Amino acid sequence: MKRVWTAAVLLALVITGCLYNNYAVSRTAARISAPLTQAMCCASPARAQAHLTAAQAQYDRRERYLRAVMNRQRLDTVRAGFARSQAAARLGDAAQLQLSLAELREAVLALR
Repeated sequence: MKRVWTAAVLLALVITGCLYNNYAVSRTAARISAPLTQAMCCASPARAQAHLTAAQAQYDRRERYLRAVMNRQRLDTVRAGFARSQAAARLGDAAQLQLSLAELREAVLALR
């Protein structure tokens, strides 16, 4: 009977860990997407770049954890999206910036 209870406790711990991991990844994606949403609402590329830099700083702080628990291809898509958005912001191309920000936000939300 002890083995059954031990197995049940271990299973409960594994399930709790999985649920917490899902919560942490969702919270991280929400924290990254919030500045991206603000950047999409900005009229000037300079202001959008400030919000984009804040979003990238959030991503950089959590990248090691995300690489441990997520699909590497999804994270590479997010990293490439940040590079495209930064390039469009530096060029001052507002239309391209909005497009790349929308793609980047979708990639971040797909991490959930």
